[in-house]
Amino acid sequence: MRLSFRTVWGGGKTAIFIKGVAQYYFFPANAPFVFWDYLKPDPGFRAALGFEWRNFDFSLESGYTHFAGIDPYRIYVEDLHLFPLLFKFGYIFALPKGWGIQPEAGFGAVFYKTIHDSTIHPGPRIMQESFTVNMMASLRLNLVWEIPKASFLLLHIGGGADMIPETEGPNFIPAVEAGLTFKPRLSRRTPVRSASQPAPRPMTPTTPRQPAPTWNIHFIENTEQIVPTDYPLLEKIANAIKQLPANCKIQLDGHVAAWGRPDAEMDLSFWRGQLILEALSSRGIADERIYFLPWGSTKPLMRNDTTEGRYLNNRVEITVLTGGKD
Repeated sequence: MRLSFRTVWGGGKTAIFIKGVAQYYFFPANAPFVFWDYLKPDPGFRAALGFEWRNFDFSLESGYTHFAGIDPYRIYVEDLHLFPLLFKFGYIFALPKGWGIQPEAGFGAVFYKTIHDSTIHPGPRIMQESFTVNMMASLRLNLVWEIPKASFLLLHIGGGADMIPETEGPNFIPAVEAGLTFKPRLSRRTPVRSASQPAPRPMTPTTPRQPAPTWNIHFIENTEQIVPTDYPLLEKIANAIKQLPANCKIQLDGHVAAWGRPDAEMDLSFWRGQLILEALSSRGIADERIYFLPWGSTKPLMRNDTTEGRYLNNRVEITVLTGGKD
């Protein structure tokens, strides 16, 4: 059994996290792939430092687990102290309604100290110690669930095995796990600017005197990359805006096609809007003319169960607000 708690700082493209893990191995009776099945594990612990990039996790994990038992072949008491050091990486495949599947793999080294009490009674006590460094690999498959009304909490359950090569063959140590990940909710943020650049003011309702021009720039699924065929349109939009009166404001609305993680969807819509804001700014549109709102997946144009619908929903809307005097 493995229980974990993780807190994440930051947001957007990357986040840094610290993870603490309580872990328990189990050995099936007479399993041919477990050469330590005479040892009984105590609850151990793991700690990890890593970062998250979109749905990817990368971390460095270490910890301690203790095993004890009686060797059935040499009839002595044995203590085994296990200290793993693993580089781990995983990816969450999003499913509907906040569910996801996370395969996770790790590799690295394991340091273990073995203490044998090979005393034969009557006689003096004989203690033998040995210290070994070996390779280690880890595999897990977790089912992840984003808790409704508390999307900053992720619950995961799963299982897998750790593998340590031994002279008898590969030693697979099965494990099951359940964990909880804490991720602070991402708020809607204003673009990062230098002190000399004014931030966009909050949106205020305006009554346009004529239909407001609106364009859509589309994005590749689950990325901040503009669909290549829309780059010429972006140039035309920038040129059209520069021909408008200077008091005309521009509103950017970032959207994504839903995939089941509302916080991540909101975050991606923010960075898509930020990209368009920077693209217009680099083409000569003054920052103070631009308003910017991320909407996540809350305002789809079409259903998300078709390729066409997801294409249309992965967009940033660019609207000219024509209220005010020319």
